[in-house]
Amino acid sequence: MDQVGRQIGQTFVIENKGGAGTTLGSNLTARSDPDGYTILFNSASHVVVASTYVNLPYSVADDFAPISAIADIPFVVATTANTKTLRI
Repeated sequence: MDQVGRQIGQTFVIENKGGAGTTLGSNLTARSDPDGYTILFNSASHVVVASTYVNLPYSVADDFAPISAIADIPFVVATTANTKTLRI
């Protein structure tokens, strides 16, 4: 990332904060100062956690602003063949 730092004339630091289904790094980013220097690079699971974690310390919809799509990744939901279906 030294090349990026030279191009933008700033120190460029990457902090990998994985764990808890991406919520650890997302929470640190949501709580950071809104100074324009912190960017969250996350997977599509960032939006999935809103429906799987009951008490997130941040709002996926309100605490983040999308910048750009990076990739198009397909998802599959699967279960065993003998699982009973849920009536919703």
